[in-house]
Amino acid sequence: MPSEPLSFPPIDDDFGATPLADLPVVAFDTETGGLDPLKDALLTVGLACIDGPVAELVARHEDYRPDEKVLPINRITTGRAAGGSPWRLVEQLLEEQFDGRVIVGHNVGFDLGFLVANSPSLPLPLAIDTAACCRFLWPNAKADLSSLCERGRIDNVNAHGAGADAWAAMRGWIYLRNVLRNAGITTWNELCATRAEIPQRMARGPWPDEVVAIAGRAQREGVGPGGRSASA
Repeated sequence: MPSEPLSFPPIDDDFGATPLADLPVVAFDTETGGLDPLKDALLTVGLACIDGPVAELVARHEDYRPDEKVLPINRITTGRAAGGSPWRLVEQLLEEQFDGRVIVGHNVGFDLGFLVANSPSLPLPLAIDTAACCRFLWPNAKADLSSLCERGRIDNVNAHGAGADAWAAMRGWIYLRNVLRNAGITTWNELCATRAEIPQRMARGPWPDEVVAIAGRAQREGVGPGGRSASA
């Protein structure tokens, strides 16, 4: 069965032996208009720090029309999308928040895929997938964000909002790093060396490989900044 890393492998040794509790992290989540990062809109971005505020930004899409299957999930209307911020402002904030930090997200490859499709020139940041952590620790249990919140007794009443889900992913990471420590995984390098099996039902490859592939397609096809429909 194929497997994937819990975190994106380090480019250098900056975080090599750093304890998980000491990693500078920021949680990242998105809400989108569909599942294809090269066709569907990136609508909102959520960020959450361990001790800081939660931020949620709407990317401006003046021609966005909600899919009737997606609207009940992300609750982003045409009017809200049209009143969002220009993509370059969203991108600038992300660059500032990602600088020198490790990204934490639940199924983070999905969110990073949309990010690199909208900003092909943005360097792929180091990242931790809390969903992969869950599949490693509890291979026979559900690994969705709601299940992690239930396991860690995390209140996420505003699920499916980018800000709320980023906050939940951060609280989930705080819980997970303690469980990982009990499993003998205490440093960044140890986390990078640990892999989780990809269930057959997911029908995809390792998330870092998929994100790199999306970035390459976006560059070849000339997508960005802001994807196919976001206002710059």
